[in-house]
Amino acid sequence: MKSLRVKAFTNKTNWEGFQLLQEKRWWGWKTIDREEVPSFVNIYRGAYGDEGGWVSKFAKYGKFGRDGVFKE
Repeated sequence: MKSLRVKAFTNKTNWEGFQLLQEKRWWGWKTIDREEVPSFVNIYRGAYGDEGGWVSKFAKYGKFGRDGVFKE
């Protein structure tokens, strides 16, 4: 199985963000996809501790931990 991770980035001033899906290669991590994260998701995470019903398109690969690495 491929080693995959999700790397998340958030702009703290306007709550916008994006996530990168990356694959482990012999030389490091290669970005293979990008996803925009709606601002309400980051606000819900901060206020309520959940994503407010939003599901990442990367969820089809499995669940990933706080470190971004997919769990088997």
